Amino acid sequence: LQYITGPPARLYNKYTETVYPLPAGGVIKQWTGKKCTVPDCNFELCLYSVGQPERTFPLCPYCFNNPRKEWGAIPGEDESSAEVPSNSVDRD
Repeated sequence: LQYITGPPARLYNKYTETVYPLPAGGVIKQWTGKKCTVPDCNFELCLYSVGQPERTFPLCPYCFNNPRKEWGAIPGEDESSAEVPSNSVDRD
């Protein structure tokens, strides 16, 4: 994977042409050899550092971009926002 500083920061797989956006506002570092423990993932983990005082967290770029439903709702998204209002107008 190739690290692209951005903005926005992201990882790029040149073989599959897949882009993995990374969280903003922190520092991403490679964590050599550590793999994600989520079943069927096995993606290499990164270290994400943010805040003052700085705190560091393990980050799986794949799981960050493909959250599982059993992990709960995504902050900022609710079920009603995905629905089209009944009074909407099709302008095509």
